[in-house]
Amino acid sequence: MSAGQPEPSSPSEAIAGSRKLDLSAWSWATYQAGRDPYIGLVNGFLFAPYFATTVVGDGVKGQAMIAQMGMISGLTVAIVAPVLGATVDTIGPRKPWLGLLTLLLIPLIMSLWFAAPGGPSCPPGSSSQSWA
Repeated sequence: MSAGQPEPSSPSEAIAGSRKLDLSAWSWATYQAGRDPYIGLVNGFLFAPYFATTVVGDGVKGQAMIAQMGMISGLTVAIVAPVLGATVDTIGPRKPWLGLLTLLLIPLIMSLWFAAPGGPSCPPGSSSQSWA
């Protein structure tokens, strides 16, 4: 520090040009901090291997199904996200939408519990051995 400048009282003040985050920024950061580990750990490292090896019964077929589901969901997001984002931006506040979509995701996340070989998550008339 040069002479005449006070010493910063916190690490955020030490960063040149930094500014404090408001409540909405902290809320968003907290939401992301809770969501991102779920996506990476549960979907990537826990559920996907369980689905591929146990629910489907064949690791190669299971990985192919996961890849196909990823492709379909990625294409769906690529098509729908710009339209949905523009719509939400014109409607008004985004927090209620975030809350609504989070509430809609909770039962979907909970439904992962019921994924079992030949269980209710399998298409009708199929078993884990008959999935292509």
